[in-house]
Amino acid sequence: MDYVFYKEYDGYSLKLRRDGIMHLHFILAGKIDIEKYKEIINNVGEILEYKKAPFLISTEPFEIINDEIRDFVATEEGAPYSVADAILSDGIGFTLLANFYIRMKKPLRPTKLFTNEAEALKWLNKFI
Repeated sequence: MDYVFYKEYDGYSLKLRRDGIMHLHFILAGKIDIEKYKEIINNVGEILEYKKAPFLISTEPFEIINDEIRDFVATEEGAPYSVADAILSDGIGFTLLANFYIRMKKPLRPTKLFTNEAEALKWLNKFI
């Protein structure tokens, strides 16, 4: 896939695909605190020119996004540039936490869990 933008930061990477999907990949998810996450939001806003886009969210194997971030992301303030989130799971532990997040936190935008990137992208294309 060709990217309009790609950059690795401390603990995460951002890729804006040509189709308009923003890919947020957590490299060191456990080290992302609320202040670092707000930095992510600022960087995403600049890249997207403060417009909304569908998001593909992934992590390195065995990385878990902490509770504080999951709570914050479920709010409008925590994901101001997202119209929909496809969460890509790499294992059973992450799948259990992601399903809990979706069911209990009830994000304010369409959010779905996937184990297959192609299926996630197909779903996200409905929001472009």
